[in-house]
Amino acid sequence: MIQRVQSLYFLLGAVALFLVYLFDIAVFKDMAELEYSLSTFSFHRGDEIFVVKGNVLLNLLVALGGGVMLANILLFKNRKLQRSIGRLIYILLLGVIGSMIYFIITNQNSPQVNELTVQYYSIGFYLPFFAFLMTFMANRGIRRDEQLVASLDRLR
Repeated sequence: MIQRVQSLYFLLGAVALFLVYLFDIAVFKDMAELEYSLSTFSFHRGDEIFVVKGNVLLNLLVALGGGVMLANILLFKNRKLQRSIGRLIYILLLGVIGSMIYFIITNQNSPQVNELTVQYYSIGFYLPFFAFLMTFMANRGIRRDEQLVASLDRLR
């Protein structure tokens, strides 16, 4: 059934991944105490926009991960396939986290701006970790459903 709790977990995880596009990932500070914001599509300080490097892989993995999570909701009739795709989502989310760290490092060492340090990580940085947690909870729910069906089959 599509109204199972793991469908809600997958939906929350997909929404969290797609929200990465809306929120900043990190805020940098330079030697002159000026703040620079980094999001998936822009690297800016006020009205001044700099070239963003390394965002293609991050954007691709975020879109692919969110799309696979949404598609996995519709596979509720085949729990084994749903769990296998859940494991694939783990790999995609680790790729998102790794590419996000690479994205931060490459833009921190930008030749346009000197001596940037990370002041703090914004909410966009933590959203893939939340999606990872939601995928874990969904896979636990799927496993519990499999165990329940197996126990009911033994009673027949």
